[in-house]
Amino acid sequence: MGPVSFFKKLVGRGSKGGVPATEPGQAVFGSDPSDTDAQLDAVTSITLRRMGTVLVQGAQAKEISDDARQYFQWSQPDRRASKCSSNLPYQYESIVQPGFDPQDRENTKACQDDLVVAQGIDGNFTMVCVFDGHGPTGGRTSAWLNRNYPKLFSKQYGIEKSMHDVLVDSFLASDTQLARAGFDISTSGSTGTVCLIDETSVIVGWVGDSKAVVAFKDEDGSIMARPLTKDHKPSDKQEEARIVAHGGVVDVVEGDVDKIKRVFDPERCAEGCFLPGIDISRSFGDAIASTLGVVCTPAIFQLTFDKEADKFLLVASDGLWDVFSEQEVVQWVDAYVAKHSTPGGLRPGQEGDSSPSPVKLTCQALAEEAQRRWVQKFNSELMVDDVSISIVWLESDPQRKGHEDFIDHRNRRT
Repeated sequence: MGPVSFFKKLVGRGSKGGVPATEPGQAVFGSDPSDTDAQLDAVTSITLRRMGTVLVQGAQAKEISDDARQYFQWSQPDRRASKCSSNLPYQYESIVQPGFDPQDRENTKACQDDLVVAQGIDGNFTMVCVFDGHGPTGGRTSAWLNRNYPKLFSKQYGIEKSMHDVLVDSFLASDTQLARAGFDISTSGSTGTVCLIDETSVIVGWVGDSKAVVAFKDEDGSIMARPLTKDHKPSDKQEEARIVAHGGVVDVVEGDVDKIKRVFDPERCAEGCFLPGIDISRSFGDAIASTLGVVCTPAIFQLTFDKEADKFLLVASDGLWDVFSEQEVVQWVDAYVAKHSTPGGLRPGQEGDSSPSPVKLTCQALAEEAQRRWVQKFNSELMVDDVSISIVWLESDPQRKGHEDFIDHRNRRT
């Protein structure tokens, strides 16, 4: 039997015969996880298999457990910007760009971002994950997720259940195991955005504010952004209601000119300890916040690709989104590709397999532009944030190489 679409069977728990196949560009279910009946009816139910090859992995993941090796053939490129291909007709670019002190470039900050791109063992799908840590052990948290989330996903993927349940259960299992990892996560945690991509669809599960977006061309040829995620923030009425119901308080720190709403423990505040102070309402880790209604249950969204209109999928940490809107990102990428592609139509940085390209990969150029905007926006007064970006080029590339061909286009900043 030939390759089967990862999302072909739209049958889920509680379904009465499934739902009609979606039209290109149509969302199967929305970002509100409270609408469980509609979501569970719409998700895929398939017999699950184990995972395959890691194509790109962030630089922080230094140790790979023996348990993980049964799910992946691990590749650990020592590089910041990489390109690769999979068995799917897509190409991938990824970068983890560490932040820095704009007033003292030698004073490097600990990078708290991480990402991984992995190909399913049967080659029918790819997983793209971005993790953005925060707090004193945020870097250890994102690195732990980089190493362990794909393995824990694989264990859920080895059980016959809907893809909605696979994502939910793998997020919750990861959160449970993270609490046993042996380092303090009382005020530390991570966002997580996981995209599962096949030839026809993408399904996204996420907690926090690492966004995913698809760029498409509209009828007049303009590039447009289709957001796939919605930030989990305490300022959202539904998120705030859950936090308040669990005894938390959502408020703004006195003197905060940006008026950012955060989660606090009223009992600790009464004692002068303003914790946890987290500004997202869902995350991995964050042990104190988790007692106050900050959860690790992902929201989930599925989209059927329009093969004529959809151009690329981009997943990134908030180091990008704090200085770019979704629409600005897709327009910037589109313009960069148009300017720097080769006469033969190869994208920037894609033409050299034996030596570094003189033109930067799009993900690297975008990350550097984001950090330039950070310096400009905050007048060099704030530490520039880490920026992690993964781009999946959805248009078929007849010249694509095998996934073993990694190209490093950047001297690593330590």
